[in-house]
Amino acid sequence: MNNEESICRLSEHSDMTKRLMANHSIHIICLRGNDDFSFHPNGKCGCITLNDESMFGIRCNHLMWAEGWIEGAENNHAILVYGNHKGVLEIVLLTFSEKEEEYLRKRTY
Repeated sequence: MNNEESICRLSEHSDMTKRLMANHSIHIICLRGNDDFSFHPNGKCGCITLNDESMFGIRCNHLMWAEGWIEGAENNHAILVYGNHKGVLEIVLLTFSEKEEEYLRKRTY
């Protein structure tokens, strides 16, 4: 499934995604090796059962997600998404930033 379909599917499970997807741009960051970031989970997490399908470029049977925030980031809402296929753990970080038109509308006097 493509990234847009993946976001819609995740929004059926994650309240943060559902709340932020309408007014925020979503950035998908693939984490590899020793990427240095400070992700703090907030306890809201879950599993989306897939049948050897792909979401966010991760092929797996069980896609895990955890909502949280990133230390030191201006727009710090984030969701860590991860899954395993044939022994390879793939990790993706979703970050949210306000869409430009929404940002401008909120700050217009």
